[in-house]
Amino acid sequence: MYASDVCILEIADTDKTQGAITLFAMSNFKGNVTKVIPKGIDKSKIYNVTLDNDGATFTLTGYELSKGIDIFLSSNLDSELILYKEI
Repeated sequence: MYASDVCILEIADTDKTQGAITLFAMSNFKGNVTKVIPKGIDKSKIYNVTLDNDGATFTLTGYELSKGIDIFLSSNLDSELILYKEI
């Protein structure tokens, strides 16, 4: 299920080595956690993931990424950039 009050855009290399996901809270956003499930990943690879807002970087397997990342957007018009790259 996708939240209708959040716009999510993903771009990824065709070889599934890296990508970026942006989330934008729309004007009717109520402030909650949105689960982001990357589509441009390979479940057998390992990725460094960076959350741009707080600079957090962590490592997840493609399988773990395929289960989704919970992203908290605090208010309407808030945003987040997620970068992932194979290591």
